[in-house]
Amino acid sequence: MITVKDVVKIELSRQKQIELKEHLAGNNDRPALNGGYLYVYKGDKLLHIASIPSPNLLGDNYRHSVVENDEYFSDDNGNEFRIDILSSNVGVDWILSSYPDDENTVKSIRYKVKQNEF
Repeated sequence: MITVKDVVKIELSRQKQIELKEHLAGNNDRPALNGGYLYVYKGDKLLHIASIPSPNLLGDNYRHSVVENDEYFSDDNGNEFRIDILSSNVGVDWILSSYPDDENTVKSIRYKVKQNEF
C-alpha cells in the first residue's frame, strides 16, 4: 500500500530530476556533419572532451542517421561519469548516463559544443 510519505518521496524525486535535467542532458539542433567535440566542464574546470561523431548522411530518416558515441571519464575526486552522445541528421543529443550521487557535483556540470568546420 502506498502511503502519503511514499507519494511525497516520489514527488521530491521527480522535482530533483527536473532540477538536474539541464546538467544531465542537452542538445544542439545543428547536425555535426563533420563531427566535433563536446566539452564537459565541472564548474569552470574542463573535465573531459568527448568526440561527437558525424551522422550517417546516407540514412533515409532519423533512425538510420543516428551514430552513437559513449565515453567514460572521472574527475579529480574519483567521481566516475559516462556520457552518451547521439549524432543524427537533426542535430546532436547527449545524456550523462552515469554520474555520482552528489547533487552539488551534478549541478556543477555544464557543456559546450564545438563542431568541426566543413
